[in-house]
Amino acid sequence: MQNGQRRAELLAPLRARVTQHIGSRVDDEVALQLAIACAMRDREDLVGFLCSKNVAATALKKSGEIAITPAEWEGLFGRQSAPPKDGGVGQLVASDDFAQAQAHLSDALRCTIAEREQGAQYKRAWTRALCHIGIHFEESDAPLEATLGSLVRADARRLEELREQLDDDAHYGRADTMLMGQLVIAVAKSVV
Repeated sequence: MQNGQRRAELLAPLRARVTQHIGSRVDDEVALQLAIACAMRDREDLVGFLCSKNVAATALKKSGEIAITPAEWEGLFGRQSAPPKDGGVGQLVASDDFAQAQAHLSDALRCTIAEREQGAQYKRAWTRALCHIGIHFEESDAPLEATLGSLVRADARRLEELREQLDDDAHYGRADTMLMGQLVIAVAKSVV
């Protein structure tokens, strides 16, 4: 019950903040989806995928205010938080669509996930999905650290190279909107 109460305490102000900025009432799940999408470097297509054209336009203008905060991410998705349900995360992470992205991220995190605790955490589909989402954030180190517990400094250069590749390479780099949208929906369903 303590985790559920903590989630509710985090989601209520998040929903209120999102509703205030987009001018439409939304439930916790949609508010969380928009907050996650607004935190991403390449957010336009994803926000458009998640909501109507009018809401997307407003959300993009206010993305800095709507974006999930590091404290909210830590509370909802941090290493100590376990989702109450799967929400479809396991199936998405097991899909062929996710395999290439996971391979690139696993390579970039190789020293971190070689550590006993972080490696055990990374074996969970939930953690891999959150790391995939987190690497696409404007500030990606905070969600990765919160999700894994810590990052090994030796991975910093590879993570920066991966972020640059994500930003530069149109084929691989830009977040696959469909996959990312499905992941964001699934992780939101997992905690709401």
